[in-house]
Amino acid sequence: MENISLHIQDLEKALEATNIDEDTRVKKILELSSGFRKNYENSGSLTELETGIKWAKKALSCNINENLKADVLAQVGMMLLLGHIQTKETPYLEEAINHVAAALAITPTEDPNRARVLRDLASCVSRRAQLNNSLSDIDQALQWGRDAIGFGNQHSQSQILWLKAGLCDTLYQSYEMFRRAKDLEEAVKIAKELSIQTSKAEPHWASRNILYASILHSKFEKDGDLNDLEESIRVSETVLKLSNRRNPRLPSWYQNYSIMLSAKAQQTGSLEDLDRAIDANEECLSLSSPPDANPSPQWPVFLTNKAILLAKKYRRGGDIQNLDSSIACAYQAAKLSSHRVSAIHIMHNLAAALLTRFLRLNAILDLENAIQISRQIIEVDPPVSSEQSRSRAFTNFSLMLFLRYKRKGSTEDLKNAKRAAERSISFPSLNPTELGHSFQNLAVILGELFSISEPRGPIHDLDCSIEYAEKALKSAEGPILRAGRLACLGSLLTIRYHENKNLVLLEDIITKVEEALHILPFDHQDKSEWSLMLGDLFHLRYGSSSDIQDFTESSNWYRKAWNHQSAPPLARIKAARRLIEINITNTNWDDGLSLAHEALKLVYLISPRHLDWVDQQHLLSIVSGMGSEACALALNAGMSSYHALEVLELGRGVILGYGMELRAVSPGASSPGSHLLKRFEELRAEINQNRGPDLLSNDILLDWAEGKRAAAFRELQETLDRIRELPGMSKFLRFPSEEEITTLGHSGALIVLNTTKIRSDAIIIRGNEVSTLPMPLLDYNQFRDQIKDFISKIIPPTAKRSLVPIRNQRMTEFLAWLWDNIAHPVVRYLNLEPRADPNHLPRVWWICTGLLSLAPLHAAGLAGLNTTDNVLCRAISSYSPTIRSLISYAVNSLDTADQPSKKCLLVEMPTTPGERPLTNAPLEVDEIARIVADISDQRAVFPIEKLHRPTAQDVIEHLPNAAFVHFACHAQADPLDPSNSKLIFVRQDPNTGAEFPDPLSIRNIATMSMKPAMLAYLSACSSAKGPATGLVDEVLHIASAFQLAGFQHVIGTLWQAEDRACRNISGDFYASFLSGREDPHPREVSLALHKAIIKQRKNRPELPISWAPFVHIGPIVKDL
Repeated sequence: MENISLHIQDLEKALEATNIDEDTRVKKILELSSGFRKNYENSGSLTELETGIKWAKKALSCNINENLKADVLAQVGMMLLLGHIQTKETPYLEEAINHVAAALAITPTEDPNRARVLRDLASCVSRRAQLNNSLSDIDQALQWGRDAIGFGNQHSQSQILWLKAGLCDTLYQSYEMFRRAKDLEEAVKIAKELSIQTSKAEPHWASRNILYASILHSKFEKDGDLNDLEESIRVSETVLKLSNRRNPRLPSWYQNYSIMLSAKAQQTGSLEDLDRAIDANEECLSLSSPPDANPSPQWPVFLTNKAILLAKKYRRGGDIQNLDSSIACAYQAAKLSSHRVSAIHIMHNLAAALLTRFLRLNAILDLENAIQISRQIIEVDPPVSSEQSRSRAFTNFSLMLFLRYKRKGSTEDLKNAKRAAERSISFPSLNPTELGHSFQNLAVILGELFSISEPRGPIHDLDCSIEYAEKALKSAEGPILRAGRLACLGSLLTIRYHENKNLVLLEDIITKVEEALHILPFDHQDKSEWSLMLGDLFHLRYGSSSDIQDFTESSNWYRKAWNHQSAPPLARIKAARRLIEINITNTNWDDGLSLAHEALKLVYLISPRHLDWVDQQHLLSIVSGMGSEACALALNAGMSSYHALEVLELGRGVILGYGMELRAVSPGASSPGSHLLKRFEELRAEINQNRGPDLLSNDILLDWAEGKRAAAFRELQETLDRIRELPGMSKFLRFPSEEEITTLGHSGALIVLNTTKIRSDAIIIRGNEVSTLPMPLLDYNQFRDQIKDFISKIIPPTAKRSLVPIRNQRMTEFLAWLWDNIAHPVVRYLNLEPRADPNHLPRVWWICTGLLSLAPLHAAGLAGLNTTDNVLCRAISSYSPTIRSLISYAVNSLDTADQPSKKCLLVEMPTTPGERPLTNAPLEVDEIARIVADISDQRAVFPIEKLHRPTAQDVIEHLPNAAFVHFACHAQADPLDPSNSKLIFVRQDPNTGAEFPDPLSIRNIATMSMKPAMLAYLSACSSAKGPATGLVDEVLHIASAFQLAGFQHVIGTLWQAEDRACRNISGDFYASFLSGREDPHPREVSLALHKAIIKQRKNRPELPISWAPFVHIGPIVKDL
């Protein structure tokens, strides 16, 4: 290339001379144009090509003869064609056709050079045919190619082969576009002839053999003859071995070779061939992006192929790292692609990969991103892809919206999914396979719309749904797809049965689902879900027939669903819950307990830690209440109180418990423990992965062997055993021993409250004993009604001020109800007597399941200052999410002397955008600062740091250095998405100065990496309020997040606290907590809060709403 550049410089100098004749000038101009073209062929630089075109056009403006003019016109045309091939811009192509057509027009009919011009014109017009899908253009190009060969007797052998190569190119392109078998047959014949007759010494040998290999690959795709594919691979390998590494076409050849190897891997199941395909693609990428140059314009296409190959490897082996890499490649390709058609293809693959990962990991962010990308694809205007591709895009978009609806419950998503699904079937030229996917998709969506409508939607919608499902069934290709569509049709017909109670219809549904199950292989994961469906159908028939045989069939199918080891854990847990309900109905406590215990052992598998909390919550909401049922079953089965506690805790506080264990034992990043924990998480994800519904495209479905789930189970257990062998990790994911449990009871009583439809109990740990107190007065349904009224009528966040007296009266009644039915029986059992001096009161920890966790049990009691019939007069109360969290913090608790810092961080938000002012917040913080400053003056141990109206980031940056932190701010509890509960700060737009809320969610708090600190005081609304939803057993709230972040003790509120009460309680708390000792003892936290609440109650006994919300959440600590 350096020699060419020097030659170009010499030519340019020569053209500057004024004394050269016209013929010499034209000759040098054409040499110059040729030099720039060669530079382009070596470098791929469009600038070099355009410069070559410019010089060739200058030659046309000179006075030249017709023969030379025709030759130059053709040269310009072919350079313009190269420009179009690189840029995909139509003007290049149209100008190319015009120039070559002009060359043909002035070339005499008998002139042998006409053959070359005909070939060039055929190349240009065939390119236009490809762009416009024009059959007339392609036929014209073929005719010109054959006409060119007609001059054969006037040309040399090498020229004849060159002309045949042009015709072969056009024939191959014609077949790829219009699938005419005769075109492929003729192309194979000519390509083979070219391969044989072209010697390796000729410059076209490599390109002609690559063409032959590509045509053989297409023949394999048409006929399925593996010999054709293997020959195409062999030919490609020969060319690639002998080709110059600097050949600019080499990357594309490696790309084609990679695609061939991938096809062979798909055909034979060979992972070795798939790995070779990936290696070839890597070579392609390496060649197209040398270290000293910009990437090739084809780089996005090559990256997309890499993404596809990695996705295929993921589907074969289930290794999530391959899928992650595939998505990363697709993102990079999408970012680099500048051509619309290529970009659409790249985005489709990216959306498919993201959807695949969502189905694998349940991470909602992947689904959101897939929806965003798919929306961009379908909104392209004008459309740039085929009707088949657009239909598939609408089908996948509607599916994604439907999945988001199933996750979040937005009917707007469901309606939009319907609209997209209807668009997917509107294209007239769809093949039966594409239509089948679209029909199935639309059937499911219409069925769901009918089911959720209140009142029911028009029966016509359900009929249409069933009609589409029947059409989808007719077009199903292969037994597995047929089975899935039979089951789907059965589900929709079941909706119809609920409408008309037609027993003949029910028989038909049962038959269809039985057929679907019969088709599936024995280890197919869907067997569990469909066995569950069949169990439900027999249970429906039992409801009509009262035939015990139907009841037995129902139970048998539920048991088959539970026993199906290849199913995802969540599917098996659903089946177990059906069986547990049957055992409860039959008072078969032992079998119910056995099932519940085994099912609860699977719970830790369904909440992989790498998922966002939102996603973990979604999975765990499905098993809510299962631990409570198991606890009741254990007690009814005569098991020990310890055993009842063990099964209870298996289903509670999974997110917090796992996080606490990892915080306590987490090894260094490079240690063996780190690698084992990483592998443990990978296996959890692998066991949970889902193939996805059959309405997905084949590029999304997972095709790895079902038997691998069982292997993953085995490896998971082996990995867990190895983790537990590491120093300090023997207790990992294990419930504490009975000895460890009873040790907790030496510092006070632990009261575990559990209420179910089966029974209600308090399991009490005190001294060396774990015992059970049956609580017949605590009726599950009555308590549920009480809590419902408590939430909606007593502590609603938007209650009017005029209702305060009524709300306080109701609160007084509710606290009395809690005393009579829950607290008093426990107090009497523990023999807790009232004591005038709070310093001598015993300690109790309330650990509440289900909706009990929302109740202010520490404040339970009868009204009036003259009575001691209340908890406050008899015990100092603390709360804990679970037994395991108490164990964790008892092990890791620290005195103030052990802390790395004793800084006191005070955060105040007197005003917050969109919230009522907290006028007492500055006074509250100033009073605390004064108390702390007084102590610091005496001891010089409590430096104070204040944050006034900070951003969330300010708080995050200051928290790690604080031993004590106090928040006087607003908080919001989100009952539907507890992980979205938040403290609210403020941020300012740097341009406009406008202020906006700046939330700090519990997801952000819990994931902070902090050294252990003593106290977080959350003088904020509802900071210790858990969700009143299916996630209540996860005990997720702002206070528990601060515990997970590293704060040993947390003070929070169960509902919206009064501003003045916050100030009074906090001032009294700090005055008590920080006085009387050289260093405040951790045990003083709960005692100081108890005293503050007692004082507030004494001053305002008629306002329990103001003093009852404040709670202490913290561990057991040694006595003073």
